[in-house]
Amino acid sequence: MKILQMNRVVKKFGALIAVNGVSIDLEKGESLGIAGPNGSGKTTLLNLISGFLKSDSGEIVFNGKKITKFTPHKIVSLGMARTFQIPQNSHELTVYDNIKLACLIKSIEVDDFEKKIKEMLQFGGLYQMRNEFSGNLPLGHLRRLELVKALCTNPDLILLDEIFSGLSHKEITEVMALLKDAVKNGVSLIIVEHLLKVLNKIINRLVILDMGLKIAEGSPEKVVNNDQVVEAYLGSMSYA
Repeated sequence: MKILQMNRVVKKFGALIAVNGVSIDLEKGESLGIAGPNGSGKTTLLNLISGFLKSDSGEIVFNGKKITKFTPHKIVSLGMARTFQIPQNSHELTVYDNIKLACLIKSIEVDDFEKKIKEMLQFGGLYQMRNEFSGNLPLGHLRRLELVKALCTNPDLILLDEIFSGLSHKEITEVMALLKDAVKNGVSLIIVEHLLKVLNKIINRLVILDMGLKIAEGSPEKVVNNDQVVEAYLGSMSYA
């Protein structure tokens, strides 16, 4: 069953075509990786899917509904969440209050509300720092907090924009474990990432973008051996 369908989506910024007729389907429960060098249109693509940008043409369907012109808030209500390259947490609030606000996006029975917050804090390994202001957290914990906030909305699909960027090997392992648990619980993922060795451990399929065009798609093993991908990208992408 397809959870997301993008059909020939185009986004222009003046004379620049940032996303050029890209079509991508995502099956329910699938994990899709999107890679390519800076400027290839990866983040723009996520912004189009999540409603932060509107396409110039093409169609995006999520959970059977055409969302091409929907607002981000409306799209979240349908079961989609996302994270950002720079974590978008409320730094003046505690970890607890950040997660509380995220949980409020979806209605929860009053009796279960505190239980839900505690469960999410524990799931993300953040319970011991629940009273810490998020602005005081190191990057690894900020990325975990943002991921947990996304999960608080009970999403069917999470869009992740360089979730592993700047993390240590230990932190990458911790975030990877959270993502694998989310997938086990039926959440689909679209992950934009430069670290292909990390990305390939969690995705089923890989898409490569080049100047807004989709130039390769398939299993990670097949795509990284594609001659066009090797020539255009592997020198600029990390296998760390």
